[in-house]
Amino acid sequence: MFGSKKPQPPPSRGRINLPNIKHVPSMDIYQTMFEQARDNQPRDVEQLFVAPNTNLTYSLSVKVESGRNNPLWTLLEDDGTEAQMLWQQESGDFDLVNDMVCMSVQSTRAMDRSKTGMPALDPNASLTQPVPAMQQESRFQDDSVGFNSPPAVNPADLAGYNPEGSPSSSGSFHPTQSSSSLSTFQQPQSGGVDYLGDKMPSQSQHGPRFTAPEPQLETKSLEGSVESTQISTLISNLNNDGLTGRLEILGDESVGEVYFLNGVAMYAHVAGILGDNAVRELITWRKGTFAFFPDEKTEVRNVLKPMMDTVMEGIALLDKKKHLERMGLTTDAYLVKKSRNMSDTEVRLMLTKGEPLNVDKQIEVYRTIGHKYSLNDLLRDRPMESADWIPLIFNFLTCELIEIKPPDAVKVGALDFLGDGKKEVDALLESMVRQETGVLSYSAFLLYLQHEFYRFEAYGWPMSIILFEMNRKKEYDSNQKRGDLQTMFDVLPPSAVQNAARRIEMVKRPLDILGHYEMLEYALLLPNTRTASAAYVANRILQTLTVTPLIKNLDKKSLKLAFGVANLPADGDSVQQLLSAARKAKDRAVEANFPLIISKSYK
Repeated sequence: MFGSKKPQPPPSRGRINLPNIKHVPSMDIYQTMFEQARDNQPRDVEQLFVAPNTNLTYSLSVKVESGRNNPLWTLLEDDGTEAQMLWQQESGDFDLVNDMVCMSVQSTRAMDRSKTGMPALDPNASLTQPVPAMQQESRFQDDSVGFNSPPAVNPADLAGYNPEGSPSSSGSFHPTQSSSSLSTFQQPQSGGVDYLGDKMPSQSQHGPRFTAPEPQLETKSLEGSVESTQISTLISNLNNDGLTGRLEILGDESVGEVYFLNGVAMYAHVAGILGDNAVRELITWRKGTFAFFPDEKTEVRNVLKPMMDTVMEGIALLDKKKHLERMGLTTDAYLVKKSRNMSDTEVRLMLTKGEPLNVDKQIEVYRTIGHKYSLNDLLRDRPMESADWIPLIFNFLTCELIEIKPPDAVKVGALDFLGDGKKEVDALLESMVRQETGVLSYSAFLLYLQHEFYRFEAYGWPMSIILFEMNRKKEYDSNQKRGDLQTMFDVLPPSAVQNAARRIEMVKRPLDILGHYEMLEYALLLPNTRTASAAYVANRILQTLTVTPLIKNLDKKSLKLAFGVANLPADGDSVQQLLSAARKAKDRAVEANFPLIISKSYK
């Protein structure tokens, strides 16, 4: 009875070709391609399209395979004589694929402009979906601005080059004065840190030396939110439109800047990260606001790689970060080893399934992960930029070396098992705390400091201290005739100090000691901590204190912060030398544009 049926021919294994189009694919096409590839595994689905105002044809294909977590996208470019692959990306994020396609096409158009010296025709061609921020200035078009990419130069050969514009041995950053036109820019409430201290509002918060334009009534030609305009798209459009100026991005926890000259990124920095790495870091941001200030020029260059390459790297980094977050990764989430007894050879073998990174470095970081070890702990012990730690954690996860677990909802104290017997311990600790602030008294802090110094002497364990001040800024005009702007500082009200202490408790370890220091300052003692790790903690405290107002009417604009970091044995071999180094660093931070200084004897 079964033999009466005719055998069916095997399904076609050829490529599925969609009808050709004369524009960049829309989101509906990406969806259709994915659905076709998913329903016809493992066949490729191809979409051919022509880039506007060029003689180039592009082939975008997608393939879904059972062994892959996400579909594999491939983009080819054909100039009529030969075809070359521009990139491959494994991703289920259609927005990401659309960004990569659009930037690949825009990069080709920009190259055509740079070769001919003429702007590309039809600058408003629909290469991307319009975004509100772009519509404000017709995609930044300025007929007076050409696209003439200057050759790469050695920063040391440039006039006004200031090697102190990068992180020095002291850990400080030395920006210089900005254009007076900045004075009308009002920093949004939702991001960034006011690093100016008592500087004039017309001075730059960050950045190298640059040539200020003539005073203008309008200082911002473009502004918007990162949620509506991805940083990768924003940077690509500035690059393709050949604009000159400063792009300022205010994130939830930090501030970033990129200077452009005729569309070429010249200088970039964010949270101590400089150059190409800073651009990659900014591309991973998904929240915040941005503003573009035209005609502000820098004389220092630290962005050296082709912008298209850096943007692509940043997009790939963002895709990995999104995947990790979908798997539950947060700064407080635990990184748990699946096996605690793997040899280096076994770890190497497991890592062969991941991306080709430095195996020795991966093993070193893997060995760092301990019991109840969070991402925050890892970055504290081994400070790394996101461009370094994201690929590492991504590899560990995809190679099944670790799993990600949520943080504990309730942390259990070491003496909780005593029950009521713990009350006497709590009462003793309570007697050492200043009631109005909830922070350890100065004398109690010195007691803990003394005990930690004994451990340093006995075992050679490093110890660090973060000395800092928290004050309220009060601005007023002391001379109406001259218009001098002066700043006075008031101590924070007890409620603000209490809230600050609670936030610091969330950042520090249980063994770190927070206390008052002398009359109006505060200190954090970090046992068994080296300078780089202490600097990371200080930066985290800076971020957590400024991300939202401590109390009503006390936001980051009105909060004056200054942090000094010192360490034993890096800064001496006595408590006096440690405190003296921390004091000098903190005093320098008061006057610096960035409020965190590491002692100059940092090694």
